Amino acid sequence: MKMKRLILMLVVSLMAIPTINAQNQRRDNNCEHFAKDGNKRHAMDNLKHKMRVNKIAYLTEGLDLSVEEAEKFWPIFNNYEDEMNAVREKVRPRDTTTEGFPKRPDFLSMSEKEAQDMINIHLKSKKDLVEIQDKYSKEFKKAIPTQKIMMLFMLEKRHMSDVIGKSWKNHKGDKVGKSNKSHRKFNKRKSVDSK
Repeated sequence: MKMKRLILMLVVSLMAIPTINAQNQRRDNNCEHFAKDGNKRHAMDNLKHKMRVNKIAYLTEGLDLSVEEAEKFWPIFNNYEDEMNAVREKVRPRDTTTEGFPKRPDFLSMSEKEAQDMINIHLKSKKDLVEIQDKYSKEFKKAIPTQKIMMLFMLEKRHMSDVIGKSWKNHKGDKVGKSNKSHRKFNKRKSVDSK
């Protein structure tokens, strides 16, 4: 059993390398402003690499793929991830923090048109992501049974909520004693509206 897992992890690792390289190349082409400051880029690269490795390990364990399934599954999954990430990249905020991470826009200071445009982009990206999932649910059937495809989608969602949960806890820990300007504005508006 240990040997099976070892071989599977080796196969997964080898199959992830082309995807990581392709993502780096695409990001290099799309995010030229990072090239001016290597530190920003380095922090973002490290985070994305860690998240990718963590996700692969999480899915490998959760799906319990046989060696034969893994050989067929991971190339399809890598293409799926590339397409999903291309859609996500389109809606990622372009402004960055000093560490190179995306800044969230100040929603309360936007015009009505800017906010509506963001809603439209958000909804279109959600639709595009569902279409990709639909397309690849058919492709995944070439490698794994339908039950494991459903498990894949569930595991991806669970993994993302775990990552966001940890990120939120870390974020809250970093902000102890500091107040969030947007949050304050929202609460002030909320209290004015309720009067």
